Amino acid sequence: MRASGQLDEQGLVDLLDHDDYAFRLWAVRLLADHGAPSVEAGQALATLAANEEDVRVQTQLAATAQRVSPDAALGIVAGILKNSQETKDLFLPLLTWWAIERH
Repeated sequence: MRASGQLDEQGLVDLLDHDDYAFRLWAVRLLADHGAPSVEAGQALATLAANEEDVRVQTQLAATAQRVSPDAALGIVAGILKNSQETKDLFLPLLTWWAIERH
């Protein structure tokens, strides 16, 4: 759907609230695949980062933070750091560091 132009940025932002983690993960990824998302989409990503419980989505958020504007990246990383204190994921700290270092 994305390749055919049937899923625009607002459609992807809407998927950030989907019940299935895979939809949220792919929406995060696709929001930055063709350049930096809008300010509103960046804010939606930061909100998701602050509330997301699935570590797979959190790692995608951290990877995506490398490809967005510095302001959006800061919001995403801050949300991840506040939200992921209990995770035992080995990659999330490194991914968040790379996002910070990139900007």
